[in-house]
Amino acid sequence: MNNKIEKIFTSEKTIPVVFATDKNFIPYMYVAITSLIENSSPHNNYDIVILYRDIDEYNQNKLKKLCKENISIRFFNMTENMEKYKGVWYTHWSYTEAMYYRFIIPQIFESYEKILYLDGDIIINCDIAE
Repeated sequence: MNNKIEKIFTSEKTIPVVFATDKNFIPYMYVAITSLIENSSPHNNYDIVILYRDIDEYNQNKLKKLCKENISIRFFNMTENMEKYKGVWYTHWSYTEAMYYRFIIPQIFESYEKILYLDGDIIINCDIAE
C-alpha cells in the first residue's frame, strides 16, 4: 500500500484541502464540501483528500459525485499509517481516532508545499483560494 498522496493536478492554481473523518461525521463533511464547491472559482483546481478508516463505498461514491472538472475528491485509508501509533493516542467518545489523522498529514503529503486542513463541521462562505 502507498503511504503517500501524490498531486493530482499540476497547475500552480491548485488548492489542496484535507479533511479527516470517520463514518459518523459523513453528513457534516458532505455539507462542508458542498459549501466549498459552491464557493469555488472555476479558475482554480481543488484537490480534496479525505483521510478515513471506516467509510463504506456507498458514502465514498456519494461524495465523489460532487466532483467537477476542477474538483477532485479522493479518499486515503489511514489503517496502515495508524498501526504505527496503536496504543499511543487516547481515544474516547469525544476523542476519536480520526481526530489524530491531522498529525500524520506532513508525512503523507510530502509532495505538497502547503495544504489546507479543515474540520468537517465547517461552512465555507467564500473561495478558500483567497
